[in-house]
Amino acid sequence: MPLKKEVISVDLYAKLGVQSGASREEIRASYKELAIKWHPDKAGDTEQNKAEFRAVQEAWEILGDEVSRKEYDHARASQRPKLDDFIRGTYPEDPFEQPDQPSAKPQQPEKGGGNRRDGNRPFSSQSFLSGDFISDALKHMHQKMGKTEHELRVSHTRFNSCEIKLTTAYARRPPSTIKLRSWNVRLMHAKAAYVGFFKRLGVLKTMLPLPGQARVVPSTMTLLPHDIAQFSSLVFRVTIATLALSQHVEEFAKGRDNEKDLDKQLSIIAKPNM
Repeated sequence: MPLKKEVISVDLYAKLGVQSGASREEIRASYKELAIKWHPDKAGDTEQNKAEFRAVQEAWEILGDEVSRKEYDHARASQRPKLDDFIRGTYPEDPFEQPDQPSAKPQQPEKGGGNRRDGNRPFSSQSFLSGDFISDALKHMHQKMGKTEHELRVSHTRFNSCEIKLTTAYARRPPSTIKLRSWNVRLMHAKAAYVGFFKRLGVLKTMLPLPGQARVVPSTMTLLPHDIAQFSSLVFRVTIATLALSQHVEEFAKGRDNEKDLDKQLSIIAKPNM
């Protein structure tokens, strides 16, 4: 028996509080917990509790059966439009709105300007992207940001150690062999760069939606992933430069004249985009 249109439009996985890739055992465990929670004999004999209990049962009847679950997943996937088409403006309205709900009419731009998707269609500020793949994408971005932040903090700790060792080494070298003032300036620029890195990290973390959020504005998914990838690449470059700096500092402390090597790595840290 084909699934009803109103059933396909509902996220049954969310109704049972599980991910779309959950195993049958995980779905069953969540169903049992929710069924007990909303059972009228336990939660109270109210219309709301009865409705929640019925919804949980209906979700389990479909997701608990392998054939019905595959049919449901296929039907949901076939309704999902291409994200790239939406970003290009192919869809005149929000393609992720439920089919049985009226679509919001795109806002008309003000005379003489206005934000537009392309040359013909105005961009609606009411448009949102939603679905399981949005949740997965946000989870991936949070993991990426977490790894990048850890890498940055480790690199910063290593740089602070280099600064202490380098300052101590400067004090032991004859004044004629180094230009202490210029080295202090280079160190100051590198330290200031790290301050900037952490500020940028804070901005990106503020812009990033919560991991469990399943509805975001299109700009979040078109601009933020690029910004995170760019920042991650920058941190990686700084991390490599700091590792090299650490090695050069050790050699400098042993008496090697490698000021040019130190200068190069400090310059990369100060201006990693160059």
